[in-house]
Amino acid sequence: MESKKKILYWLPAISYMALIFVISSYPVKAPVLEKLSDKLIHVVEYAVLVYLIAFALYKTTDKPRFKIEAIAIIITILYGISDEMHQYFVPERVFDVLDAAADTIGALSIFFLRFSKRIWKSKKTSNK
Repeated sequence: MESKKKILYWLPAISYMALIFVISSYPVKAPVLEKLSDKLIHVVEYAVLVYLIAFALYKTTDKPRFKIEAIAIIITILYGISDEMHQYFVPERVFDVLDAAADTIGALSIFFLRFSKRIWKSKKTSNK
């Protein structure tokens, strides 16, 4: 595959990671985020990231699905930890282990979705 095309598949994930970094660089959270559950935001934020990374890997490698998803999860978890480390150096922000845990849950959502799809399929076939 042409390397320019590969870059295009990675652009959404890299852009999203940059957005996370920029938002994490602000000393205080945006007022709209204060009203929402902080941990829920982390779960959703990193669920989106793991899917963007998995998409890029699907399009640019020929590894089996399980390996692609495992790699995407590992990258996402490591990025979440690095983001928390980055926040340690931002005034009025801290390294929060519970945020890192919520990031990890978001990263694992790729497996939760697959598991729920499998259950849904088995219920549909058992009702026939």
